[in-house]
Amino acid sequence: RAAWISQIPDAPLVPAPLIGATVPLAYVHRGEIGNDKPIIVRIPDGLTGISLSPGTITLTTTSIGKGANPSVFTLKVGSLTLPISIPVGTSTTAAATFIAATINAATFPVRATASGDVVTLLYNHDWVVHRISIASTEDVGGQTYTLADRHNSAGAIASITTVPGTSTATALGGVGTPNISTVLANLSKQEAFQEWATEFTDVSSLQLLSQHIETHANGLNQKDQRLSFGLTTDVETAKLALTAPQPALTNYWRYAGILAQDFPQQAAHLASMTAAALCAATLPFNFDGYELSSQNSNVPNYTARNDVQLDPVTRDTSMRAYHLTVIQSIQGRNLIVRGVTTWGALDNQNWVNWSYGRMFDLLRYYLGFRLNERFSGRVLFVAGTPRVTNGFTLQDVEDAVYGVLLDQDGIIIDDAGGLRARIKAELDPEDKTRIRIAIPHRPPLESHVKTGVIAGV
Repeated sequence: RAAWISQIPDAPLVPAPLIGATVPLAYVHRGEIGNDKPIIVRIPDGLTGISLSPGTITLTTTSIGKGANPSVFTLKVGSLTLPISIPVGTSTTAAATFIAATINAATFPVRATASGDVVTLLYNHDWVVHRISIASTEDVGGQTYTLADRHNSAGAIASITTVPGTSTATALGGVGTPNISTVLANLSKQEAFQEWATEFTDVSSLQLLSQHIETHANGLNQKDQRLSFGLTTDVETAKLALTAPQPALTNYWRYAGILAQDFPQQAAHLASMTAAALCAATLPFNFDGYELSSQNSNVPNYTARNDVQLDPVTRDTSMRAYHLTVIQSIQGRNLIVRGVTTWGALDNQNWVNWSYGRMFDLLRYYLGFRLNERFSGRVLFVAGTPRVTNGFTLQDVEDAVYGVLLDQDGIIIDDAGGLRARIKAELDPEDKTRIRIAIPHRPPLESHVKTGVIAGV
């Protein structure tokens, strides 16, 4: 069973007027984080007469620089950033021409043309283009830059402008605020959904989801549910979803942040493929090198360009320091480098891998099934020998637990025989109708913990 926590899909493309040889591809985004709309245009460089544009940048006012120094205009597309120095006194027309020339000289997802004070961005062949943002270090009263890269909900072209004196990057957000409270309230009344996938990666939504999952994973509900969410941003942006003080996902192991920097797929697509793979696994096993793929042949699973692949050091930092599960494109396949939970870091080998928490959940499921099967409807005797045929004692409960551990020895438990003395059953001091059970668990170590990476990625 799987749960899909989603927002309203992006609106269809809105027809745009023909502007010379350039058609702007501007679209409505839904949700506060609705920037995950990767577009690839495949028009070979040698083919002329057709160009497509993700938007424009309009300049106003002559540059006054940063103090007595040139200011820096920064264009960011996906994970790639292009800083451009603008000399003091540069007019809007001259700055637009200079910006376009600098963009065209760089290896970058877009190219550009300049006309007057407007820079028109154009898709480069076979690059992923999404999440365009701009920034400027201009002093107060200096040059401004206005980015227009989508329609708003009313159908008009939306725009956002840099504020002189503020060098924070600006980007157009989505339309509407996601509200998943009703969805979670309905889910709370149903059976457990083992693996969840969501496209909501804003902190408030992740906090609502994690609070629900942790509450319903307690000893009374025992809904052992896990959540995968995708991130196609750059690493430093992606880590913010995990390092925020709330919901403090690094305190929990039931979550997987799937990092696929500048991938052609939407992040939610990658998260859903991950959740589906985990849901289909009959036993929690090592996902190192696992290929993410779709069973629907009509859904393409393109790989990322080499230009935006994480280098080994950044990949390792993403997993160890930021607790992200990294997807790497290798030989036409999208592979999981290592299944990493948001808890702790890879240096804590006992918990970080996907398999360990799932082994605990699986053991709890087997225990619940066995104990209900054996003791449901029977009478507990807390002292002495049971005087009825359907009676049982706390010792019988401990023996039943030990039997489950022996059944799973060598599968999800290592050396069950050595755990017998640590099993403890007692009455709940606050509710005498309940039995509390302390159960030790020693999951087998994954091979890479003992010997390093041995296969796959």
